[in-house]
Amino acid sequence: MTIPEPPRGDTPAYRQLVAAHAAYIRGLSHRLLERVPLSPGDPAGRWVPYALYHHIFQLCRANLALVDLGYSEEALPLGRAMISTTMNLMHIVRSANADGWALRFWLQLGDQEQRMLARERQLQRFDPGVVERLISDSSEAARGAVEAHVAQGGIYPDKLVPSGAKKPNTHSWHGLTDRDMAMKLGLIEWYETEYDFLSTMTHARAIAVLATGQQLMRGEPLTCGPHFRAPLAALTCASNALKYSSLVIMRHFELESVDPECQALNLFMREAVTAYRQDSGADDGVRAVFGRLPV
Repeated sequence: MTIPEPPRGDTPAYRQLVAAHAAYIRGLSHRLLERVPLSPGDPAGRWVPYALYHHIFQLCRANLALVDLGYSEEALPLGRAMISTTMNLMHIVRSANADGWALRFWLQLGDQEQRMLARERQLQRFDPGVVERLISDSSEAARGAVEAHVAQGGIYPDKLVPSGAKKPNTHSWHGLTDRDMAMKLGLIEWYETEYDFLSTMTHARAIAVLATGQQLMRGEPLTCGPHFRAPLAALTCASNALKYSSLVIMRHFELESVDPECQALNLFMREAVTAYRQDSGADDGVRAVFGRLPV
């Protein structure tokens, strides 16, 4: 059996998909990102979700820039960050306590500061008295923020406990593992497909060097620079992150009036991906390996 080569190269199909995704980002930005109503003094449950949504757009733009330059595989770790950001956003907004969870998310800064200062105390590179004072001030600032939130009638939530565990996960701000959070949000399929694959790329497992390893085994010389391999994984993850997060933001900020326009943009992007798969031969390659569905 002859398996077609994976689509690669700076082809017209590649350019058309990149252009479509750029238009998709611009369209959603104009309809949602630029229209979110925020005011100075808004509670954390409003500005933190917006900050996360803005971060997703920035990651998508960075992802697109790499794909545009021919570095589609190197863009993949950004996809994992997009999924993580989307899940954080969805958890905060879908909870019945957006202000409390947003505050817990933000106070991760204090946790990080405490870890860094504890490391400096151990290394003894600076005045120990100053380091101890900084540790105390950081802890007091976090405690003060929580007390102020509660005094105003807010609820500061306890961390959640993963299924089958007795206590919260100490490595996450919400207490769950990434998988448990995906299950809670109804995103387990997204987690087990795109997130899992992108994690292997982020942690530089074997698949991250698959293409270059195959070249070396064939005795082909390597060059540093753009390769223009298939952009589907990078751009599909980005469009999914934008689609899911936009739906959440639309509802959170009561912008449902633009839903028809956003749905039209989602359809436009889906059709662009379908066209690329057909024009590039990607679908033919998949069928050559897995066969066709029985009629």
